[in-house]
Amino acid sequence: FPGLYKQFIFVSVAVVDSGSFKGAKEVISLREKTQEDLDKYVALTRRIGFPADSAIALGTDVIEEADHLCMKMADQYPNATFFAGKLVFRQEHFWERLLHHQMVFSLQRRLQWQGQNVVILPIRVG
Repeated sequence: FPGLYKQFIFVSVAVVDSGSFKGAKEVISLREKTQEDLDKYVALTRRIGFPADSAIALGTDVIEEADHLCMKMADQYPNATFFAGKLVFRQEHFWERLLHHQMVFSLQRRLQWQGQNVVILPIRVG
């Protein structure tokens, strides 16, 4: 989209689940790791020459937290377009479809209902 987007905000939800909820230290570590990952995207985008920043949420419900975080960004940036990734597997099994496919479409549905633009990009796995 050359010339169309002038600023980038990377958002991510750090998911607190039974594997990461073993104490406050693990939750802090999860947040820090997620922020480190976002910082890499921000640094790359800035090196290319675009303004960039990040936002993070922490919670147990990915869709709920992502929806809340995206709407917060939409309040700050009224003409935002949200991009989400959909995992695409070479050979897909039913559990991959169950675990990965519906999440991005659920978020897309919620954001579009609230009047937001959402673009889903494929991410090839394997």
